[in-house]
Amino acid sequence: EDIPYEGFSYLEVAPVETALDLPDRETILDLFSMTPYRWKTPKSGAARLEALDHLRVTASFRVHVFRREPA
Repeated sequence: EDIPYEGFSYLEVAPVETALDLPDRETILDLFSMTPYRWKTPKSGAARLEALDHLRVTASFRVHVFRREPA
């Protein structure tokens, strides 16, 4: 969706997607604790995650690109 910002012209939405290899339990849990899923995941799901010693995830973003209008 277009998101207007005063003083800027909207150029594009650039999709960005990459695979991330989380090589150990500590990295997996660090990433998990930075997400809202940390508070919504049932204890059984969190326990399954804590048992993993590696994990491959896909990160997907939509970057909205703007250009500042001349003053």
